[in-house]
Amino acid sequence: MLHCRLCLQPKEKLRASHVLPDFLVKMGEEEENINGVSLSHSKAHIYSNNPQQPFQVFQRGSWEKENGIKEHLLCDNCERKFSTWETYVVETLYGRVKKKTKRDLGKSILPQINYLGHQALKECNFLDLRKIEVDYKKFKLFQLSLLWRAGISNGIFGIAVKLGKYHEEALRQLLLNDTPGEWWRYHCTLADIRTPGNLFDGAFATFVRRRSNGITLYELLAGGYRWVFEVASHFNSDSFCCLSENGILTIIIADGHEKSRFLLKSIPSLRRQ
Repeated sequence: MLHCRLCLQPKEKLRASHVLPDFLVKMGEEEENINGVSLSHSKAHIYSNNPQQPFQVFQRGSWEKENGIKEHLLCDNCERKFSTWETYVVETLYGRVKKKTKRDLGKSILPQINYLGHQALKECNFLDLRKIEVDYKKFKLFQLSLLWRAGISNGIFGIAVKLGKYHEEALRQLLLNDTPGEWWRYHCTLADIRTPGNLFDGAFATFVRRRSNGITLYELLAGGYRWVFEVASHFNSDSFCCLSENGILTIIIADGHEKSRFLLKSIPSLRRQ
């Protein structure tokens, strides 16, 4: 008998759950004609932490399981719970269209605030700060689900995420009970990476772990955004760009030109676009 990793209930079978939501995987796909015939196969670009082979291109299908993008984690009921949050975030960031592209969201708030000296802005080539209104509960639970899924997965995609028993269980309880928690708990800084041709919209990376001012950070590049999660057991007053409990989401607009040049050198197919 299997057990769902979220509700912990015994189940005869579990869903092949996406550790990285499927809509983010599909954004990294392109169609490839095979031997000049009309057949086409979906491919996706993945950036890994392996310095010997930082970029790889995989055909749609078994590669998701091989690389830890899909695992048997959740029962049907818990899978539907996650799907509700994912649908909301998709429509918020990318709109209700089949071909997902980033929406140009919000208005600049730079003239209204003193942004100098904030760590989140020092770590990226920021161009602007935007503010939008979202459903705090749905958006935050989606963010928490990204971090928790990576933390409990066994594949290479989330191998850098080491939550430990305390944080893993704390996140599970929040997700199970549809409780997003306080804004500072596992908060996520969101940066919209701007590049020529929106190259980063079509690539995603395995999680990266790093430390900053004694706090553990986990960084994910997916869907044209840089998601940086803070894992700490205490309140961090230096937190700046994040989602507040009143539904105000601050988004960093960041210049990704330097990284895009590396992308173009590493993935030949992108140079043709």
